[in-house]
Amino acid sequence: MTKTNVMRLLDAAKIPYRAAEYEVDENDLNGMHAAEGIGMPPEQIFKTLVAKGERGGYAVFCIPVCCELDLKKAAKAAHDKKIELIHVKDLLATTGYIRGGCSPIGMKKPFPTYIDETAQLYDEIGVSAGCRGCQVACKQWNVLPASLELNANEKNFNGTYQGPLDLNGDTRLIMTFDEKPSGDKFHPVNWSIGRRSCYHCTDAGCVKACSSGALSKDERGVVKLDTDKCNGCTFCQAACPFDVPRFRPMDGRIDKCTLCIDRLDNGGIPACVKTCQPEALRFGPREEMLKKAHERVEFLKKKGFTKAEVYGENECGGLHVIHVCAYGHEAYGLPTDPKPKAVLNGIDIIKPVTAVGTAAVIGALAVSFLANLGYRRKEVTLEEAKAHWTPEQRALAEREAREALKKVQSGKDAH
Repeated sequence: MTKTNVMRLLDAAKIPYRAAEYEVDENDLNGMHAAEGIGMPPEQIFKTLVAKGERGGYAVFCIPVCCELDLKKAAKAAHDKKIELIHVKDLLATTGYIRGGCSPIGMKKPFPTYIDETAQLYDEIGVSAGCRGCQVACKQWNVLPASLELNANEKNFNGTYQGPLDLNGDTRLIMTFDEKPSGDKFHPVNWSIGRRSCYHCTDAGCVKACSSGALSKDERGVVKLDTDKCNGCTFCQAACPFDVPRFRPMDGRIDKCTLCIDRLDNGGIPACVKTCQPEALRFGPREEMLKKAHERVEFLKKKGFTKAEVYGENECGGLHVIHVCAYGHEAYGLPTDPKPKAVLNGIDIIKPVTAVGTAAVIGALAVSFLANLGYRRKEVTLEEAKAHWTPEQRALAEREAREALKKVQSGKDAH
C-alpha cells in the first residue's frame, strides 16, 4: 500500500495506526460504503467535514459517517454565531483534499478540529487516509500552472463538481463528473466519474496530422510530444476524435498528457497513478490492464450496473488508457466508435505560387485549411492567426517564405 501524507505525518509523530484498504466504488464515495468495505461499524468510521463561521473562519468537524452535522451545535462548539459547510467545489482549494479523500490530518493549513464525543467510546476510530488527487499530482510533476480563479469555472457554482470544466493548455488531466437522477430513492444520483486526458491511441490521428514531427509514438504505445519541434499549427487538435491536444497561447505550442514519459524512462509510473491511494488508477502491461478491466466490469454487473463496459480495447486501434464505465461510455462523454478525423498534411496542399505576395498566400492557405477542417472557429483571418504567433514562429514563417520565393525564382530562371 502506498503511504499517503497522512501516514507519513503519523509516522513522524510516532502515533500508532492501522491502515485498512477496501474496494473503491467511484460511483459511491460515501462513508457508509467505506465502513462496509473495511468491515467496521459505521459508528467507528468518522467523516471529515469543513465549515466556515461568520467570525471564526474555517473549522473541521469529525463525526460518524452514519450521522449528520448539527450546525447549531457545531457553531456553539466553535464559539461562533453561525456556521455553514463549505461547498464541495471549494474543498480542494481550502484543504488540499478532494471529496471522498478528505482527512483531518495534513490539511494545507491547521484549522481548529472538533471530534464527536462518541469517539471516546472506542479503542480505535477510522478516518480517511487522505487522497490528494491525480489532477494535483499531474500539475505538480509537470510544473503546470493553475488558474488563479476559484475552481477555474464560473464565479457561481454551475451544478457540477468538475473543475476545471475542460482541458486547456495548462491542464493535461481532469476528472469528469456527470450527475444524473437515477430514479431510485435509495440511490437517487448516478455519479459518472471519469478521467479525461490523452488516450494514447494506437491509430493516433494527431501523429499523422502533425506538420512538424513533434508528435510520435514509441514501442510502449505512448504518444510523445517534443515541444521544441511544435510549431503550434494545431492540426493535431483538429484530427483528434477526443479533442485532447490544447493550444498554449503563452508559448504558442500544443500541450497534452505524455503519460509522464520521463518517469517511465526511469522505471517509474505516471504521477496520477502513483498518487491514487485507493488504486482507482492502475498502470501495467496493456493485456494485464484489459484483464483487470474485464474483471471489474463483471464485478459491477453483479452489483446491478447492467451497462458496465470496457472502453478502449478496440477504439482507434486500441487505446493505451483503458476505462471501466459503470454506466456505459456515453455517460462519461466518450464517443462511440471514434475514428481519427480526415486531415490531410497541410504541407501537401501548399504548392509553389507566384512571387508576388508569397508569404501572405502561404499563410492564408494554412489558415483556410484549418477553418475547413471543422476547426472551432468558422472564420479565421490571417491577421487573427498572426496575433497568436510567437517571435520564433514569425521568424520561421518569414524564413520559409523566403525559401519558397527563392525556389519559385530559381524555377523561372531555369526556363
